[in-house]
Amino acid sequence: MDCTLERSFPRKSTSVLNEQPQISVAMLHLINCIALALFAVSIANSYPNYTYTDYTYTDYKQGWKNAYCCEFDRVNINCTGGTVIQIKTAWFGKTVPHRKGCSGESQSMPDGGCSTNEPNIRLFIDECHGKLACSVNGGNVRPNPCGGYYKWSEVWYECVPGIELMVTKPSTKKPNYPVLGGFDENGRDLFVGRAFYRNDFLPCYVTPESNCVFGSDDVTNGNSTFEYLVGGVVNAGETKYSWLRNHRGEVPPSAVCLGQTKDGAPLFVGRAELRNGLYIGKVVPKEGLYIGLGGSLFFPDYEILVQ
Repeated sequence: MDCTLERSFPRKSTSVLNEQPQISVAMLHLINCIALALFAVSIANSYPNYTYTDYTYTDYKQGWKNAYCCEFDRVNINCTGGTVIQIKTAWFGKTVPHRKGCSGESQSMPDGGCSTNEPNIRLFIDECHGKLACSVNGGNVRPNPCGGYYKWSEVWYECVPGIELMVTKPSTKKPNYPVLGGFDENGRDLFVGRAFYRNDFLPCYVTPESNCVFGSDDVTNGNSTFEYLVGGVVNAGETKYSWLRNHRGEVPPSAVCLGQTKDGAPLFVGRAELRNGLYIGKVVPKEGLYIGLGGSLFFPDYEILVQ
């Protein structure tokens, strides 16, 4: 049935009665079109909406656990049921608001607080990541940030099956099955990595020259000492990771937390098309994607790495 409504003109008649059949047919045609439209809407609404960009991801910490201790105490983490510890973020320092329950939490602190450093983050990763249990004193690193101020440790982690554990390898040798994330403007492969910069642990893209490039402080930086994310191909050719389109700093619970700021805020892995390439960067929750290429470039729409 053609439901295109057109303007019609009734034929001239000396009797109103002669025009009634034409009016009735037009009204019936309109009613049928409305009924068909309502039926189409009801059918469309009976199917779920799989456009994930319409969802709002607000709880990326779903399944995460929290452990903390005061300075000179130990953080104790234990996973059960054959699962292992997957470190998300590790932090040691002093901030406002103070950590309640620590005897020295009300003591003075330096301007701007006191944040964790690279050795402290590595301590928790080395002692806990991939283990069934661990016990760590966050203050057992040198140099100790903000010496002379009372501090505490806080760790976010998840207990996962061993096969789901996020694995990284040092840049001293290109590992088997690095995660391919994109390509540069010349079509060369770019892999997913992470590197330290001013005590931030930043997701980055690994170039063919074995340099891990990232955006920070509105400029492009790189580090030749970094870690590859591995697991690009597992179990008969199946990939361990995949990419989902996303936007506006939304982070799904399955997103890969590959880094953190010195203040303990988690950072995720994203990518976007740029200058005839597909480049990798850091996703900041509630903000978006930042890529290091001729500066620290911001993208509100991007793809995010998930497991």
